[in-house]
Amino acid sequence: MDPGPFTYDGNKKEPKVTVKDGDINVSEDEYNVTYENNEHAGTATVTVTDKEGGNYKVSGSKTFTINKADGSLKQKPVGIENLFYKGVAQDLITTGSSETGTVEYSLDKVNFGTAIPTGTSPKTYTVHYRVKGDANHKDVNISSFSVAIAKASLTVSVGNYDMYEGEAVPQFSINYSGFVNNETEAVLTTKPTVNCQATASSKAGEYTISISGSKADNYNITHQNGKLVILAKKFVSGGESAREDDDAATYQVTSTQSSSETGTPTVAITDDKDVSGKFAIPETVTNHNKTYTVTEIGESTFENNKNITEVIIPSSITGIGDKAFKGCVNLRAITVYNPTPINLSVAGTRGAGTRNGGSSVFEGVDKFLCILYVPDGSVDLYKAAPVWSEFTHIIPLSTTGINGVTISEDEVFDVYDLRGRKVKSKTTNLDGLTRGIYIVNGKKVVVK
Repeated sequence: MDPGPFTYDGNKKEPKVTVKDGDINVSEDEYNVTYENNEHAGTATVTVTDKEGGNYKVSGSKTFTINKADGSLKQKPVGIENLFYKGVAQDLITTGSSETGTVEYSLDKVNFGTAIPTGTSPKTYTVHYRVKGDANHKDVNISSFSVAIAKASLTVSVGNYDMYEGEAVPQFSINYSGFVNNETEAVLTTKPTVNCQATASSKAGEYTISISGSKADNYNITHQNGKLVILAKKFVSGGESAREDDDAATYQVTSTQSSSETGTPTVAITDDKDVSGKFAIPETVTNHNKTYTVTEIGESTFENNKNITEVIIPSSITGIGDKAFKGCVNLRAITVYNPTPINLSVAGTRGAGTRNGGSSVFEGVDKFLCILYVPDGSVDLYKAAPVWSEFTHIIPLSTTGINGVTISEDEVFDVYDLRGRKVKSKTTNLDGLTRGIYIVNGKKVVVK
């Protein structure tokens, strides 16, 4: 019989059989040959039986071996990339496949199985794999590769705060962003520490709130410092560098709490003696990115300013302090946008109240020459209000530029102020005149 070797290839193995009588080969016509179990790996049997009518009595059997074929992988397992800690087990690989057996996996190179290996903790895992051969194929030797789970990213921050000079430093809250699977700061192995050099006696300015030191087994931690802004209770509009500007004023914080009406804290304008010409008090001012509503004109704010000729008071102003416009002898127009006569005896910044015996808010202002403009429908209210009623000319804001007189384009006329001084001679227009009341052709004309 053909001695082989024989290896499984999916085909039946039928080794050639030779029967001898001594040294003489017996003719194949004298016997029959049959095979059993000769397709798959293992032990096969070949059997020889006698044919009737032959010249020989032939019988017998013999076994032969069919070896297993080499095993192979059809698809190798592959490690999954970009894995990060999630607080739960996650697959480390994509599965492999084989047509010669079963792919098995192990993390310890001892215990193999078909389950996909998983990992939870952030570290590098070594994945071992092999093919457990089937009945016709040999095992495939163990191979391995590495798969990493990286730490999750965690940001620990302290945020930004503000306070006013003289107040207690606020309690700083620590914020966490990046915890997974409902984890909390309880998983930190070291808690963060927060430091700030500012105290209740620190000057206005910006101070760093530093945060550091936190550690965790499963997280890469980034610390983000915060900022504490100590706000001055008295500041210059536009910052200290703007102090020399004509439109830069000083403001005093009167309430650090947001008003239910305005939604912002409030201030009083307290010092602007150097402005000249027309000056508009703003409704709001900003300091260190914080917005304030201007609700008061403080005591003596414009006192003895002989250069201011016109002031615009926004509707946000609800109180004017003592001597606020005292000595403003050249003030010729006051525009008030508050429909309700502003309180001139409200207690406020720098003693913004009325002296006994009457208000000195407008003491020295020529109330005959200075025109008071008020909202439509409020003229009678201001005429009836203390101090405001002392102004001779209280005019609604909607008043047209020229009232009570018709001027032809070609007509030449003279213009007089209310003191009878000629301010324009032989003119055909009112161009160039400041805001006020003038006499043209014996009638009053309002120039807005």
